[in-house]
Amino acid sequence: MRESLVAADPLNTDLRLMLIESHRYVGDMFFKLGDVEQASRHYQKQLAINEEMVAADPANAQFHSNKAVALIKVGDIKARSNRTAEALSNYNEAVQILEKLSATTKEDISIRQDLANLRTKIEATKRHKKQ
Repeated sequence: MRESLVAADPLNTDLRLMLIESHRYVGDMFFKLGDVEQASRHYQKQLAINEEMVAADPANAQFHSNKAVALIKVGDIKARSNRTAEALSNYNEAVQILEKLSATTKEDISIRQDLANLRTKIEATKRHKKQ
């Protein structure tokens, strides 16, 4: 339904943000159920919409933050599929985004927490790759 709404009003930012959220939630559901293919499909859609929004409004911090989340989700799929190098690439791109956001929004502690959690995930992924 949200895809139809966005198709009818493609410049409506609120609708696009709701669609991103829908793809993330559905992707999370499929990921938890072990359906990596379906999860990947939704995470890729989430990422594509985020990339469009960042391109349209590069100064919007929320759009960058959403893109970082999408990159992490896509990275999680790749890590689960033993595509470690690709997962690390996604994670590192998300780190770059979060570092920039952290530097410009020092009062937002959640970004620093997300960055710390992501760095822990990167180290775990690297350890898994070595095994």
